[in-house]
Amino acid sequence: MRAAMLRNKRMEVGDIPVPEPGPGEVLVKTLACGICGSDLHVFHRAQQEPNGGGGIVMGHEFVGEIVDYGPETRRHLKPGTRVNSIPILGRKSGAEFIGYSDINPGGYAEFMRLTEDHLLEIPNGLSTEHAALTEPMAVGWHAVNKARLRPGDVPLVIGCGAIGLAVIAGLKIKGAHPIVAASRSARRRELALAMGADLVVDPTERSPYEAWREQAQTGLPDPGPTLPGWPPSTPNGATTRWLASITAVIGARKRTRRSPPSPPRLRPAPPVPRRIRNASTRTGKRHSRTSGSVSRELVMCVCTTLAPSKPGPAPAPPAIVS
Repeated sequence: MRAAMLRNKRMEVGDIPVPEPGPGEVLVKTLACGICGSDLHVFHRAQQEPNGGGGIVMGHEFVGEIVDYGPETRRHLKPGTRVNSIPILGRKSGAEFIGYSDINPGGYAEFMRLTEDHLLEIPNGLSTEHAALTEPMAVGWHAVNKARLRPGDVPLVIGCGAIGLAVIAGLKIKGAHPIVAASRSARRRELALAMGADLVVDPTERSPYEAWREQAQTGLPDPGPTLPGWPPSTPNGATTRWLASITAVIGARKRTRRSPPSPPRLRPAPPVPRRIRNASTRTGKRHSRTSGSVSRELVMCVCTTLAPSKPGPAPAPPAIVS
């Protein structure tokens, strides 16, 4: 079969054997495949190729058509059915990635083998090209679910590439409002609005964190979770809105001069509910675990407010430092 292979840091088209499906596996014919940003990273930055330099057949955003079944399969889907799958082969020996080796070729080849239990049938009416977006859309949807949104939370999405747009779509489905998005690209800001963002920011002209903070302070009808006496109300009885955040880092790349600035941190940090305390990043600390030569490619910050249970003297607002 024909395949586009990464070999010696070049993309080449050549012939490789058709993969043979093993126990519990299915042979599919590739109908469509997207080019992921991870594929571009591998192309530009891979230091060596696996399996003795036999070439990498990438492609994990795919749709295929069932051609044949291997042994020990249930065959619950007929040959010719359009399917996609997570890019992993589930074998007794362990999980094996699809699309980053010459042993398990991805969608840049004419045929692939997939695990039968991982197959998702493409519903009628959904085009093959749109169905190939299932994997990147699933990444965004997963990130939104991991954020554990609550009513009144204000999300900020930094980076409006494919995954950022998928996050925005997921936030819209979840009913999050307002959604703040930031991108240097005017075209991507347009797409962010089309996908459901309420406010888009050009970070070369305005800090996205400043825009996010303004929306969080003024745009929330819900006072947030009740805490024992912190933060107190202002003298006139109005709730003082304090910012806390949960940060999800979705994808990473090498730091460049065009990398966005680090998210702000809050100090002093008030006591926070358990749901925020147990998050991977905590109020009052840097909002990313990445360091050194790695920085964010896409960051989603979810802002919530903390409301007092009893009136009290108003403290000075927290300082925002970069």
